[in-house]
Amino acid sequence: MNGRAFDDYFGREVLKSFVDQPFRVTETVGRFDVLANIKGGGLSGQAGALRHGIARALLEAGEEYRGELKRAGLLRRDPRMSSARSTA
Repeated sequence: MNGRAFDDYFGREVLKSFVDQPFRVTETVGRFDVLANIKGGGLSGQAGALRHGIARALLEAGEEYRGELKRAGLLRRDPRMSSARSTA
């Protein structure tokens, strides 16, 4: 995470568990490596964004994960998130 180890970046167990949820739901713990750069927001918001990104990446790895991820509500984006708009 931003050049730091996962355990160092997300020090609290609750945040680490939150981020790992897509792997637990799809029973893929330990099968993938994640390299991520996250900016903006606090640690909780970053953990949520990373969890969503991991869920989306798992879909790219295999459509068979869609059912479990969808049932767990991991494919929905946080509706409070503002969208970046281009003025070009």
